[in-house]
Amino acid sequence: MEWIAGGLAVLLAVAGLYIGVQFAFALVRSELRFHWGMDPLRPFLLRKIRPEHKQMLQEWCPYYVQLDREDRLEFEYRLALFIRNRDWNTRNQETLEDETVLRIACAAVQISFGFPALLFEHFRRIVVYPTDYRSRITGFRHQGEVNPSGLLVFSETALEMGYSDSMDGRNLALHEMSHALLIENESDNTETDFLEDHALAEMRLCFEHMRNEIEAGQSLLRPYAATNFMEFVAVSVECFFEQTRSLKQQHPALFKTMVELLKQDPGQRKFLGTTPGMRHSAVRTSFR
Repeated sequence: MEWIAGGLAVLLAVAGLYIGVQFAFALVRSELRFHWGMDPLRPFLLRKIRPEHKQMLQEWCPYYVQLDREDRLEFEYRLALFIRNRDWNTRNQETLEDETVLRIACAAVQISFGFPALLFEHFRRIVVYPTDYRSRITGFRHQGEVNPSGLLVFSETALEMGYSDSMDGRNLALHEMSHALLIENESDNTETDFLEDHALAEMRLCFEHMRNEIEAGQSLLRPYAATNFMEFVAVSVECFFEQTRSLKQQHPALFKTMVELLKQDPGQRKFLGTTPGMRHSAVRTSFR
């Protein structure tokens, strides 16, 4: 019996060592990524974005196309990082297309590209329906929704439609990820309070000043933006990226506030919240 006890002790010691090493690596990686912009897994993750994925991005994501080589690599790295850290699920379909996964991840990276290493840690689970669906929460039909508990839901057809016209100011992925951004800012994790208070306060002022104008159909922002503050931000984000010049001309105060809020100016490809080098940071998808 002594050899059995000895064997168990060795196994426990090895298991403890393995867990300790894994924990230490995760801790070191987290510190390197969040504070120094480095990730030892970066080369591995970059290989997950294959040539065919880059071709997809070039076909329907002008934001990616207009980035320089260094920023494209950073964009691709963040795509892979976002995809790898999600629990992907489908409803009423057996498979999830790579392009659908890319569209969701693309919006998450695009909206947060002005910040260092923002990964939407609170939102770990994503569900994709083939088309519009009846929400289990509201009972109404939706194209997408964000559950504060950490769930993102999308309609695949609505995602595709959002990227079919990059200049109409309507993009479901950007819209829903803007909701996620506001919730992430208030979540209890390492990514909390990344949005500056003064920028949020200015956005609220813009909402109050523009609400009547929006409701009357006299604004670039569609009337749905007047529903509440979160919808105002979401529609503003859609216009900020897809109708950049028009938003800047028609609503200069809002545009300036959006630049401060998201730490980037898509019209000039300026990323204000980072310095060079500091941005590095149940369905099985082919990215894993």
